[in-house]
Amino acid sequence: MVMPGTAKPRRRYQTAGRRLGAQATRDSILQAARFLFAERGFAGTTIEAIAAQAEVAPQTVYAAFGSKAAIAKEFRFLLEREADIPHRFQEMLAEPDPARQLELVARIGRYICEQHGDVYEFFAASREPELAAVRKEMLDAQRWGMRMLVDRLMEKGVLRPELDPEDAASILWAVSSIEMYRKLVTYSGWTPDQFERWVAASLKELVLAA
Repeated sequence: MVMPGTAKPRRRYQTAGRRLGAQATRDSILQAARFLFAERGFAGTTIEAIAAQAEVAPQTVYAAFGSKAAIAKEFRFLLEREADIPHRFQEMLAEPDPARQLELVARIGRYICEQHGDVYEFFAASREPELAAVRKEMLDAQRWGMRMLVDRLMEKGVLRPELDPEDAASILWAVSSIEMYRKLVTYSGWTPDQFERWVAASLKELVLAA
């Protein structure tokens, strides 16, 4: 005998399953586009090529995103999900030891450069006007995060007294950046471990009071 109300959990389960399936499809399309954009560039990649790489119909790509530019814009949020950036960032802000906070900045920067440098490279190399706003959003978000950390250091009274807070945020942002990683690791042959240690040591010396 079917008890009253037993169909509701099933409907909820089916709805949740459809949502998970839709997200899996979106993620598959994003990963396909990520690969093709790196290989062929934004202009050289078609929706049809993305669909073939993701093993879905072109109509599915259009239904999920609408355009190549919309796919590229979603990369920022894909990166945040994969790297668990919000959690890592909050962990860094909550750390009571200022030196340890800067070590976490170095670790987060290294992780993003190692695992997601291709996304940043894509936006750095892109010349398409529709992607310029996305690149600016990504850069603004990074600098905003460093400015929040500077506020924490100021609250603790450990920021170098002669250092302007905006300058301190710029230093944190620049030293841990993908551009610095590319120069030292990709081009100069440093190991990622060397990069992380250097960033941590440099930030402590540059922004913390003696």
